[in-house]
Amino acid sequence: MIVRRIPMLVLSVVAVVALVLTARTTVEPTQAVFSNVAAPWMPAAPLPGGLTSTWFCPGVPAAGEDETGGVVRVFNTGDAEMGGRLTVLTVEGDPVTQPVTVAPYATQEFDLDALVDSPYAAAFVEIDGGGGLVEQLAKHPAGFSVAACANAPSSEWYVAAGDTLDDSSDLLVLSNPNDDDAIVDIELSTSAGVRQPQNLQNYPVPGRSVRIVNVNGVRADETEVAASVEATRGTVVVGRAQVFGQEARRGYVMSLAAPTLGEQWWFANGPRGEDYDVKYTLYNPNDFDVEVTPVLLGFLPGADYVPPDLTVTVPDGERVVWDPNEVPDVPDGVVSAVFGTLPGEGIVVERVVTRTIDGVPTTSTTFGALPRSDNYLANTWYVGIGAEGSAQYQLVVYNANATDATVTIQAVRPAGGVETVPSLEAIDLPASQVITIQIDDPAALGVPLVVRSTTQVFVERVLPREPDAQGRVSVWAVPANA
Repeated sequence: MIVRRIPMLVLSVVAVVALVLTARTTVEPTQAVFSNVAAPWMPAAPLPGGLTSTWFCPGVPAAGEDETGGVVRVFNTGDAEMGGRLTVLTVEGDPVTQPVTVAPYATQEFDLDALVDSPYAAAFVEIDGGGGLVEQLAKHPAGFSVAACANAPSSEWYVAAGDTLDDSSDLLVLSNPNDDDAIVDIELSTSAGVRQPQNLQNYPVPGRSVRIVNVNGVRADETEVAASVEATRGTVVVGRAQVFGQEARRGYVMSLAAPTLGEQWWFANGPRGEDYDVKYTLYNPNDFDVEVTPVLLGFLPGADYVPPDLTVTVPDGERVVWDPNEVPDVPDGVVSAVFGTLPGEGIVVERVVTRTIDGVPTTSTTFGALPRSDNYLANTWYVGIGAEGSAQYQLVVYNANATDATVTIQAVRPAGGVETVPSLEAIDLPASQVITIQIDDPAALGVPLVVRSTTQVFVERVLPREPDAQGRVSVWAVPANA
C-alpha cells in the first residue's frame, strides 16, 4: 500500500541518510523554558534549562513610508509573567531598547516603525528565565509577510530564489546583534555564473547595526538569483526582503535566509491545480556537483499514486529550478515533498508559489523545513501569528511517520491558558499523508495556537495575503525542541 511504501522510498533516495523518527514526549507549553539552539536549525522553541532565551528577527521596513512598517510580537505560553528586553538595530543611529513584560498566556507587540527611523530595522528579544516565542510581521504595499525569528546568529546564510526581473527588488538585510564588528563575504549565483563582487568581499557589518545589500545593483533582470553570505569574522543574522514586480509574479516576502545547508528539505504544502504555479529552486553553493532526489509524497487520502524515482543534478555554485508539474500523472490537491542528498552534500531548497485569481497573481517563497542535526522531528508546533478570520486561514499538516496519527489544535488565551478547541480535537491524519485543517472556529482565531500530534509532523500555516486581498502566503509554524 502507498502509505507503507513512501517512507521506505524516502529513506532509499537519501542513501544512508536515515530520518530517525523516535517517539518523543509532547512538550507542554506551560512548562517550556527556552534557551539557544546549539546548532543551526530552523526557528524552534528551544531546549529547557536556559537562564535566558534570545530571538533574532530578520527585519521590517521602518522608514515611515506609506503602507510600510512592521511589528515584533512576543508570546508568553506559560503561566507566569515573562520579562526581558527588546533591542532594535538600525542602519544609522544607536540601538533602541524597550522593556518586555508579558502576562501569562498573553502577547506584547512592538511597532518598530514607531520606535526608529531606518530603511529596515532588525530586532532581538532577550527573555529572562527562558520561555516565550517571538515572530515578526512586515508590511509593504505589495503585501505582508510573517516570519519566525531565529534562535541564534550564524556564520553562514543562504538564499535560493531571489528575483530582480522587471520591477522586482531583492535586498539582503544583514544585522549584527553582537558588540564586535563582523566581516562577511557575499557570493551570487546568476545566469552568468558565480559572481563574487569585489565590494561585497570583506564587507563590514558593525556591531549592533544593520546593513542592506541591494542585489539588483549587482545583477538585475534575473528570475532566479541565489546568494550565500559567509562571515569570516563574527556572526550575523540575514533576512531577505523580496518584492515581486513582474506581470506573472506579485507580492512581498521578508523572511530569514537559511542558516545552514541541509541533506533533507521537507515541504508540507505543495498546492497543485490550474490556479497555481509551484516551483522549487535548488541551490548548491558547494565546489562540487550534487545529486538531489526529489520525492513527491503525502497525497490526500484516496489518491492512488506512487511517485517515480527522480534525480536532479545541481552543478557546483549553481541553482536549478525544478518543476513538479513536469512529473506525470500527479493528482491535483496538496502534495508534500522532500529533497534529499547524500551525507555531506547539503544544499538549500526554496519553494516559490504563485496563485492567480481573476488574473491577479500572488507570489510567496518558503524554505523547506529541516530535521535537526540529530534527525529529531517535532510532534508539537506553535503558531504565533495567524489570522483573525478568513476562509483562507489553514494549517497543512504532513505525517512523517508510517503510523496513523491524531492531531489536536489548542488555543492560548490570556483568560484561560492553553485550551483545546473542541471542533479541532482528535483529527485523523493517516500514515505518510497530508491534511488541510480549516481554521474558522472563532475559538481558534486571533490567538496563538499549539498543534499537537501523536506522531512526528511538519506544519505549515496558510494565511490570507491581507484581510481584503486575494491570494495566500505559506509560513512554517515553529517546532518545539526536545
